Amino acid sequence: MKRIALTQIVLILITMMASAAVGIPKAKADVTPTLAVEKVYDLNQTGTTFRVNITVSDVENLHLWMVCLQWDPTMLNVTTGDTHGLYFKRTKTYYNMYRGSFVNSSATTFMINGINLTVGNITSLTGFFNSTKQTVKGSGVLAEINFTLLRVGTSTINITMSNLQDSDNKPFNDWVVVNGLVTDQPQPPPPPWWTDPWLQTMVLAVTVVVTVPSVTIFTLTRKPVPTEAQLKKIREFTEKEAEGKPLPKDSEKT
Repeated sequence: MKRIALTQIVLILITMMASAAVGIPKAKADVTPTLAVEKVYDLNQTGTTFRVNITVSDVENLHLWMVCLQWDPTMLNVTTGDTHGLYFKRTKTYYNMYRGSFVNSSATTFMINGINLTVGNITSLTGFFNSTKQTVKGSGVLAEINFTLLRVGTSTINITMSNLQDSDNKPFNDWVVVNGLVTDQPQPPPPPWWTDPWLQTMVLAVTVVVTVPSVTIFTLTRKPVPTEAQLKKIREFTEKEAEGKPLPKDSEKT
């Protein structure tokens, strides 16, 4: 029974490996939220206007978010002039920045505390629900920012400060920050599926289980092979039983 149970465990592990290989979604447990700036590749013409998203992933009970951004001002500039964009009273300017679909609601406030295109930064780009009882969970786009490419090259868009708060106005325990990138270089290929950490863990688990009991597992379907000592005992037992008794007609003495 123990051998059969062990075989079943191995089969389950192999099935899980196959599921990972074909891309079947895996359950997530205790995932740390991620706050990220989108990466944009293949920008090769000056004057090009493009959009960069600020995203969040795997959040629960999100009520308020905030980011401070910094970039190379000789290469990038926030586009202005769209009256549907974010109006900043201090500079009396409409900046082409918009609420993201994740929190796109009239019941939210979307604002900045400061912006300086000369040095290339935004201070406290913030979004929050007007009601403390309203929150969101999951993943999505928090904000969209339109930039104009001033020169071809590579610039990071760094999150220099950030905040995620729940409905009690308490910061999340932890979150991962991923900076953005704007470049004329092509997008690098994704890593091979077999480098996925989850799959690597499964391969290690299967290797440990299979390596130790390998002989036992693969002899389950074979008939037992008697050893020479066992054959000798069988012959001795047969000779004692047959002693003094007539042998079968199809047998003969040697």
